Amino acid sequence: MNKPAIGLVFAIAVLAAAVSLRGTKDEGGSAAKKAPTAPDSHLSDRRSPESVLAISPAVRTVRAVAKPPQRSPLMEEYASKQNRKALYDRLSSLPTRTAEETYVLAEILNTCRHAVAYRGEPVDGIIAAEKNRALAGISPKDPMRDRRIAAFDSMYAGNAVCKGFRDVPITKEGIHELMSAAAQAGDPKAQARLIELDIWAPAAKFENDPVQMVRHENLPMMSESQLATLQQLVATNDPAVLMVAARLFGSTMGDVQIQAGPDERAVDVRAFYDAWLLAACDAGAECGPTNETILGGCFAMANCEAGNLRDYLFFYMNSPQQSQLVAEYQAQVQRAIQARDWGYFTFRRGPPAVGSMAMRPPP
Repeated sequence: MNKPAIGLVFAIAVLAAAVSLRGTKDEGGSAAKKAPTAPDSHLSDRRSPESVLAISPAVRTVRAVAKPPQRSPLMEEYASKQNRKALYDRLSSLPTRTAEETYVLAEILNTCRHAVAYRGEPVDGIIAAEKNRALAGISPKDPMRDRRIAAFDSMYAGNAVCKGFRDVPITKEGIHELMSAAAQAGDPKAQARLIELDIWAPAAKFENDPVQMVRHENLPMMSESQLATLQQLVATNDPAVLMVAARLFGSTMGDVQIQAGPDERAVDVRAFYDAWLLAACDAGAECGPTNETILGGCFAMANCEAGNLRDYLFFYMNSPQQSQLVAEYQAQVQRAIQARDWGYFTFRRGPPAVGSMAMRPPP
């Protein structure tokens, strides 16, 4: 090939390379000028994990919650924890009782069934000694000291509820008989409690042996009829019924696994329990500053900033991931309560999920 031809071929090759490089550069420049890719729609309202560093339970969020159902005067009196012995004397002396009166009588006896164990004991002195030991463990420099002491006093103020019951004969059999009578007479609170008592009855012999209680063969069992009845009772939106549901659905059953969502993933038992607690709060359960969980956390761990149980659970008790699960579960629990729609949850017969273990016996 002569030199002019070689030069021509070389020139064409250089020109092609230049055009190619220019095209690449232009394309890169064009790409740089394009708007950034929009984030996934499901992440558009999310924040990074570090946002938890800027939250505080002292910041209150106003939530729109439907007005809870009105409680009867008797339930208001019972919830006040005032003059419980006088209430017991009045109800126990009635020649005939309504279903709710029988239920309240059973709950009073159940609450105070341990009072007989302190017969002859100076309970006030025991509490005072316990308080002195507690105070010795709280530094004078602790900014929460006064609030922790106040929480302790509020917690133990409840002991006055059972004053006067030391000489009252109380048996589990008698409590069950009263609860059964109230359930048969149509009280939904008693019906739910009776289911709970019956489910846990076989495990009663292990109440002082938690190691045996959590063995698979000793786990509580829930029959289909008990499950169906409890689901029906939940629709009453009675806070006492919802608290029973919280304890039962928040416990590991030996014969049923609860799954959530279209992928039927086993529920986080702790988060599921908290979701039912918050549903009970919205239905009128005591979930403000005097809630026992809040008082206990304030006294024991100086977790005193939350003014309600919802904030306490989200901030102090659960990880951010679990708090999101609690909110997800609660939304579906409310559908089950209000619309009787349990479609989000699957109750699959079989052994419990791996790693799932929570035991919440009845009070």
